[in-house]
Amino acid sequence: MTALSIDNPVPHVRRLTLNRPERMNALDGLTLQALNDAVRDCAAAGDAVKVLVIRGSGRAFCAGNDLKWLASGVLADRAAHMRHQDLMQDTYERLESAPQIVLASINVFALAGGFELALACDLMIADEEEGFGAHGIRQGQAPD
Repeated sequence: MTALSIDNPVPHVRRLTLNRPERMNALDGLTLQALNDAVRDCAAAGDAVKVLVIRGSGRAFCAGNDLKWLASGVLADRAAHMRHQDLMQDTYERLESAPQIVLASINVFALAGGFELALACDLMIADEEEGFGAHGIRQGQAPD
């Protein structure tokens, strides 16, 4: 199973599915890089892709950063942590400047960095049981 699946359900629409349901689609380095690459490829596709849909598999859109992955050594390595933060910022900026209409299809949870991911999209479509949250606010952090 890949961390990100890409399909074209109808002409001119590219659907990117975060595919880590066991981790509530939390973003580790591999998943974030795949998302960044896919958004870059969509932007380069020109008129072939007019709408980009980002969604999560399973019971969540995205729970933000994968804290277990970060704790596995990324946080202890300042350079690795900064590369991850830079990649996250670059991915969100790519989404914000994409020539396509970018939709976040939110199923239940969009938390922390997952909420920021949704905010980087042009539109959010959420089910009735959505759960948005920026838990860093409790620690004095604010979304970018």
